[in-house]
Amino acid sequence: MRNTKVISVIFLSMLLFSCGNKKNAINFNEAEAMAKHAKVENPDFSAKLEDKGVYFDVQFNEKLVLTIKEKKFQIYTTDAAPLVAAGTDILQYSFTTDQASVTVIIDVQTCKEGGQKVDISYTDKSSMNITNYSLCGNYTPNKSLLYKWQLQSINDIEVNPKLFENEQPFITFSEEKGGTIGGFGGCNRFGGNFNFTFNGIHPSEVMATKMYCENTSDLEQAFLAIFNAKFVKYHFDEEGGLMLESMNGSAYFIK
Repeated sequence: MRNTKVISVIFLSMLLFSCGNKKNAINFNEAEAMAKHAKVENPDFSAKLEDKGVYFDVQFNEKLVLTIKEKKFQIYTTDAAPLVAAGTDILQYSFTTDQASVTVIIDVQTCKEGGQKVDISYTDKSSMNITNYSLCGNYTPNKSLLYKWQLQSINDIEVNPKLFENEQPFITFSEEKGGTIGGFGGCNRFGGNFNFTFNGIHPSEVMATKMYCENTSDLEQAFLAIFNAKFVKYHFDEEGGLMLESMNGSAYFIK
């Protein structure tokens, strides 16, 4: 009788283990998993490693989905708040499920394809084996930024429109050539390139014409200095205004 009970327990344990594995396999449906990525409309950042079936899409502080086909694994969340390394725009996401622990790091380093390097570490909880994936991803343009913005204040000092004969200083952002800046500083036209990043942009090659206007020279220098920094943070207020901030100062705009 005792042997029968032991055999029954062993059989039941094997059955539960088998069902558990089966359940994990059944829960992962490749078509349904990829459909989840479509729910992250207009992602702020996307990366993929197609030969391993690894896909990552995120709307910052909102939706996120990570799929690893070869592991039959997916994470989908509507609360995607990253950890941000102080003083940088390195982002980290960490997840733990019954199946695995996963860490996703969006680095500031560029990959050979020209985008941002993404490192994913997958730890299988049943075996404790670690699999690392290296992806290449891209920040996508924030559509809310792609307008003509009229300057209202520099470093919290309101701009006096009477200083300008024809038009007030402004800036425009465009998706052309990967990201371009153009505008008028109060005396000179300026333009350059930029790359999107987390809640900000990286300006590069911002050039201006060389005219001199005595009444607006100081204002224009303060305006253009903002874009001489490596990183410019932006955010929108409740009225739809735009604030740009860098280590060289800040500027506030309206459409």
